[in-house]
Amino acid sequence: MALYNRIIRQLDKDGYTSELYRFQGGNSFNCIRSNKIDNSGYLYFSNSLDHHQYFTLKRIKQLLSKELQKEDLVLSSNNLQDQDTYSRIKKLVLNDENIKNLFSYKLIYDKKYIELIKDNYFYQDKKPQGAIERVDRRVYGGGYGVRDEWKQLLSYLTLFTTSKEITREDLVEILINMRKTNKMNNKNNLDFFIKDRSRSITTLSDSLISDFTKYDIMNALESIMEKGLYNPNSELGKYPSKTIKEVVTHYQDTKEKTLQLLK
Repeated sequence: MALYNRIIRQLDKDGYTSELYRFQGGNSFNCIRSNKIDNSGYLYFSNSLDHHQYFTLKRIKQLLSKELQKEDLVLSSNNLQDQDTYSRIKKLVLNDENIKNLFSYKLIYDKKYIELIKDNYFYQDKKPQGAIERVDRRVYGGGYGVRDEWKQLLSYLTLFTTSKEITREDLVEILINMRKTNKMNNKNNLDFFIKDRSRSITTLSDSLISDFTKYDIMNALESIMEKGLYNPNSELGKYPSKTIKEVVTHYQDTKEKTLQLLK
């Protein structure tokens, strides 16, 4: 674990990689299973840690509100400040067996992927089916949604996956912070969880140790071109052969550097 974290820091320092984040659970589909990316449906991710905290808090509030409504309770600042109601809310959250399988994921991937994403996204009302979707663009840099070949490409270009489970005890800690700050929407209510590295589980991607990944990358990009899932004004749209070669070459360099560090 410590070795992986040192390698991740070195790759970032040397400019090989970038990171993206995903909250999964509640209303979010389980696109990441056993640290592998499932290829069904859209996978939405945050492009920054700030947006990840914002979005995670938003989803947690939705989940808690839904569960508390079953007991005629409302998640609000006033109720959190009222000692008796606050105690009831905490007790219900700690004992609610419907609150489970909540995770925070971080993917460490070859930085060429985010360059492609930023160059080929569409807004929701204008995107072709299967193309990259831009979301929440006015909030902490927002995020993106990918599916099909774009999601496959992310899987191929991912080097490490870090996961952290959000427990019911964590949710109570969030409630404590909401009550303390009296700011329910403050993303910093999650700081204690985000900064706790001791609970992170980091795994190595299968694609990193496969001899065929570079061909998988080429095939995914060629399929994206064939299906028109790109922006015609992007580098990929204007110079497809050159861009595909650059992506593969950069990945091979990143892979070689990672394997050297692993040794």
